[in-house]
Amino acid sequence: MKHMRQFLIILFFTCIGEILHEFIPLPIPSSIYGLVLLFIALNHGIFKINEVHDTADFLIDIMPIMFIPAAVGL
Repeated sequence: MKHMRQFLIILFFTCIGEILHEFIPLPIPSSIYGLVLLFIALNHGIFKINEVHDTADFLIDIMPIMFIPAAVGL
């Protein structure tokens, strides 16, 4: 359950980034909006780093696997 909560926090900021990307007409990717918002939330103590640390580490660990389909042209 702990990992699900952490994943939902990360997913929440990703979705907020997507929404901001639709309303703000700048050529900035929506993922950057989400990362900046997550950074601000962590920096101001809205969320503690321990609340997303384990899932963030897992997502970083599997990131190379996510690039395999694009690398082989699937």
